[in-house]
Amino acid sequence: MHAGALRAGVHVIGDAIDAGDMSKSGHAANSQAKVCAAAALVSGMAVPAPAYDNDCYFLIDEGHGLKVGGEYVAKDGRITGIKGYSSDPGEDDAERRRTAEEGSAWYRSITGEIFGPAT
Repeated sequence: MHAGALRAGVHVIGDAIDAGDMSKSGHAANSQAKVCAAAALVSGMAVPAPAYDNDCYFLIDEGHGLKVGGEYVAKDGRITGIKGYSSDPGEDDAERRRTAEEGSAWYRSITGEIFGPAT
């Protein structure tokens, strides 16, 4: 057990933690869970350096989406942002439509990953 741990083998993720630079979102929690699962799979071996990502999509009108996200690493006991992106002000309707479609595809993908394929 590392310093600050309350129970061996218990990991707290998502909205329940101070994730440093990483925002609180379902995608962020999913990324954190993957890091925990990978660490458990290599128990007793050298653990790879954790890497996290986050994508957030927002619909501002039907067929008009915005996005924000980034990539993160563990550094000095915190999750630290190393790369970020967001929709640009003034994007045209075609770009906002593509972003809305990306958001819908992301939603289908992550919910399928978490809960299994839709039946």
